[in-house]
Amino acid sequence: VTYNGLITGFGMIKDAGAAIAVLDQMRAEGLEVCEPAYGAAMSACAKAGARDHVVQLFAEMDEQKLEPDVRHFGSLIAAHARCKDEQAARDALADLRRRGLKPSVVAYTSLMSSFSGPDALAKAEALLIEMENEGIKLDTFAWNNVLGKAIEVRDVAAFRRCLAEMDARGIEHNRQTGLRISDCESLEAEERALGTSDRLESPPLPQGWREHADPATGRSYFWMEADP
Repeated sequence: VTYNGLITGFGMIKDAGAAIAVLDQMRAEGLEVCEPAYGAAMSACAKAGARDHVVQLFAEMDEQKLEPDVRHFGSLIAAHARCKDEQAARDALADLRRRGLKPSVVAYTSLMSSFSGPDALAKAEALLIEMENEGIKLDTFAWNNVLGKAIEVRDVAAFRRCLAEMDARGIEHNRQTGLRISDCESLEAEERALGTSDRLESPPLPQGWREHADPATGRSYFWMEADP
């Protein structure tokens, strides 16, 4: 097992401390910690949600004049995104471009994950357009992220619209897509139940008013007893 493979393994179990310890062990043995080792460690720490470690490792690469690639930036952006730090994620993406690198679909989808609040879906859809303008092929993971934002803002209509566009483009569904669809169905059921509850809890009619439901249409008609 190589050191890089060992670090990757610790990333799979989200053990950032163990991944960093492997780097320390490499240095203690006089081994060079180069770009691939840093990449494996940054990925492991990002998966573990250890943003401080990711930022520190990235800074160490700069100090040692090592050249980060798109994967290093992907881990940095993902670490910021896990903390919902949209500005830091955007800053990292801007730094990536300044260094002459082209953002990957992973970098973009990681940035998308940082969006939160009522405008999260609008930002996600705008980012899809930006990705296409960059010539990046939108994959299942990108669309799943957009579907997730639609659920977050509780916009069922937008979810169905995005899902229909995804299908029209021939984008395959995966397990995550299925979970998103289930979330949407639960949201629809919740809204239907809430609508029913609202109808059941309608306030009483003012004194002297009457209501009749038309059996043919289900519509309610109201009139005053004094003026039927």
